[in-house]
Amino acid sequence: DSGYAQLDIKMELEVIKQSLSKIIVLICDGWYSPAIFRQARDVGLMTNEYAWIVTDGIATQPIVLEENGTIPDYLNGLLGTRPTISLNSPQYKSLYNKFVTKFPGKRFNLGGYVLTLYDTIKVFADGLNLYYQENQNMESKEFYCHQNILNGEYQYWENGYKFLGALKRVDLDTGMTGHIQFDKMGWPRNVVYDVLNIQNQNFVRIGTWKLVSNELKLPYKAIYFDHS
Repeated sequence: DSGYAQLDIKMELEVIKQSLSKIIVLICDGWYSPAIFRQARDVGLMTNEYAWIVTDGIATQPIVLEENGTIPDYLNGLLGTRPTISLNSPQYKSLYNKFVTKFPGKRFNLGGYVLTLYDTIKVFADGLNLYYQENQNMESKEFYCHQNILNGEYQYWENGYKFLGALKRVDLDTGMTGHIQFDKMGWPRNVVYDVLNIQNQNFVRIGTWKLVSNELKLPYKAIYFDHS
């Protein structure tokens, strides 16, 4: 899309440079990132004095960083985070083989977005199964949330409340992004993120972060911009 390439944020990048900030976190539509990084390089923000960290939108689909089929050399040293992915798990290999069979000869990336969507659908399906094990039907109900909240009215959807309870009880040990469970509030219990570093023009895993213990492990060496 020509709109991505036409992005001009040099003024904003100059402000960042003048602020003396050395750690920069980039959260954006991944397709904007090549233009952002080219301009950051032009203003001097891609040296070993700086650390850039990208999130899921880029780290889960590194193809967005490519120029002429490869990640540019000046991006070696970029850091990133993404939901942990087990590329050796049977479920991942099965899904990958299905993609290859359905789209032969096409280049694709089973990144975090695809795998998280897969897990979401599986959790929803397992939640429905749990719901129908205990309930015969699910009646729909119309809500006008904004209007009702303004009027101080709250509507109760009994089937929806029961379904939410079923979703919280889902225990999926074959998730693409790991073992999926939820706490009583509905938050995922076993959140694990990979910490990545571009080395030799590829993202490699240098560590992990676990929510349950707030533990960050970085057992592997990272490189920085300018290959230092």
